[in-house]
Amino acid sequence: MDISTPQAAETSAKNSGASMSFVRAMHETYVETHGKPSIVKASVYKTAKPDIVGVDLVTSQRDFTNDTNQATDIGSKVLSLQSPTDPSLRAVLRNGKEKSGCFVEIWCDGILTSNYDVSATHGQFYGDETFGSLAWSNDNSYL
Repeated sequence: MDISTPQAAETSAKNSGASMSFVRAMHETYVETHGKPSIVKASVYKTAKPDIVGVDLVTSQRDFTNDTNQATDIGSKVLSLQSPTDPSLRAVLRNGKEKSGCFVEIWCDGILTSNYDVSATHGQFYGDETFGSLAWSNDNSYL
């Protein structure tokens, strides 16, 4: 029984003889559970505190506002770098969805402390070997 879209749920109800209220409830449950972000990639790193580790997650989320029912990326991490002098600090460069911005995130002990929209002064970030580079200053005040 296909319940991924309201139209498919209605067709499935007609073809299977199930009640429309039952199929609608199934569709609502499907949308609620599948609309949550899913982890597609994760990396674990050390922090300054020996009993705490950090985790970077890349997630994907279904977009039920369009009729394609395809997974939609909700953010694109291009580069990530832990400070060599302060393991609690991590910088993350992200390109916005569909080239809609560039963001620099600063994380401290796994908590997002700053998020800068640098779209007005910086183009899209690249993480390849030719153009992709990221470095912390010695005092951790600049990237």
